[in-house]
Amino acid sequence: MKTCPECHKPVAVSLLYCTICGADLSQPAKAGRERILLVLTPFFLILVAVTLSVEAGVIDAVDNGLAFGGGLAMIYLFSALVFWLLARVFKLPALAESFWQAGLVSTASFIVSVLLAYQVGELFANESITSIGPVKYHFAVLETLAVIFLPVYFAGLLAVSARARITRFPESASNNFLRILFRYAFVLIPVCVGMLATCIDLAQPPAKQAMVRARVLYELQAADLALRTLDDALAADEAFAPLHFLKGITILDFPNDRYSAEDAVKHLERANELQAKVPAWLYRLSMAYDLERNGAGAIAAATEAVGLLPGDAFLWQHLGDLNMKYKHGPASVLAYRKALELTPQDPMLLNNLAYTMLELDMELPQALEMARMSVEIMPDRVFNLDTLAWAYYKNAQYPEALEIMSAIFSGRTEISPEIDFHYARILQSMDMLKNPLETYDKMLARPEIAADHHLFQQVYQARTEAENAVAEAPLSPAATGTEDIGSTDSSQELNKDETTADNTPINPPGEAVDED
Repeated sequence: MKTCPECHKPVAVSLLYCTICGADLSQPAKAGRERILLVLTPFFLILVAVTLSVEAGVIDAVDNGLAFGGGLAMIYLFSALVFWLLARVFKLPALAESFWQAGLVSTASFIVSVLLAYQVGELFANESITSIGPVKYHFAVLETLAVIFLPVYFAGLLAVSARARITRFPESASNNFLRILFRYAFVLIPVCVGMLATCIDLAQPPAKQAMVRARVLYELQAADLALRTLDDALAADEAFAPLHFLKGITILDFPNDRYSAEDAVKHLERANELQAKVPAWLYRLSMAYDLERNGAGAIAAATEAVGLLPGDAFLWQHLGDLNMKYKHGPASVLAYRKALELTPQDPMLLNNLAYTMLELDMELPQALEMARMSVEIMPDRVFNLDTLAWAYYKNAQYPEALEIMSAIFSGRTEISPEIDFHYARILQSMDMLKNPLETYDKMLARPEIAADHHLFQQVYQARTEAENAVAEAPLSPAATGTEDIGSTDSSQELNKDETTADNTPINPPGEAVDED
């Protein structure tokens, strides 16, 4: 038996923790204050994040503040756990307060590493931004952060252990300087990283300083502060292209009363005028044109972007999405095929290309095969199951199409109008749709279908065909509705208009999906 250093109760020698108070029996006497700090610090981080979000005018300040604070709290708790594992596995020295210190120093190191990563990114922006696309740009930022943070992170954990060792065994340091260095190294590490970020910032011209600050505010969704910073910087240096680009995307991503989408277009155009041949900027310009319903401008900007980076599958897919949206079907197919050559196993891309080919009635067997591949790679998704069912229908394989549609409706109450239309066409092709005219009339009266011109035309064409069929064969049971071959009536088959009238999925099944 041995005595707990905190509650002084007898405990078994084999135990690592006291069964009465939970104290760590492998360490010298410690205060419960340290465990209280360990538990309360995450709540403090969340509270500080929410407060700063409100003060900075962050959009949805409370929700975003909770998200930011929760992220910092997770880093804190994860770091404390990692330090505990390292101390156990490698027998590193640790004190009661070491776990709290490990979490706190890691959180501080993350914050200053983010600031340093943006500074470093701005230093090399001109060399890198012209050679990478929008997706790779975001990955490059994350890679820069990882390269900076991970060494600082592990150095901080080792510094916490070194402080514990020098505290428990002062004689392990050969002189006072090393003793002081080891005792305060865990504080000096994030301080030095923060000072490095500050020195780089001060060495930059005012326009780049404002760019980094506005970028950080943009990422924190403090749009008003970011725009004020950008306005001040542009007033001093109107010819700095990155400022125009950042202002344009800030207006687009965080709409406000002061600026319109037209203002965003002007700033993005100015940025591309001042610094040409930047694929990521052209991509955002095409998005701005698209928001303004300028299809020609959007397609032209996207085409220029893929011309600069022909090996970027994301840019080709974006060009295909735009061509599909503005009814340039053959051009859309070409763009999707280029993207598919670069990423042949992308289920979204396979689905988009298959659906586009189905809408154009071209190479239907090949479209069916691509739809199958999409479902195999990404199963149990409504959007590509609908495309597969539609591909079976287009290839006159009606029983297979009905089987897929039954799987879509199984256990679901929210189905898009487009799937309802596809289901009706499949049932009609098998003479299982009761009262086709009434069914299509109900669809045409639905506001979400009336708002979608392309889908409205498809439903209207199907209704016209059904009306012609009734005129040609007035006594046909399927046309007149005198016999119900299916097991459900039309309102059940189409998932009831009343329940689907307001339900439109984020990515409508079967349509081209924009991953941005």
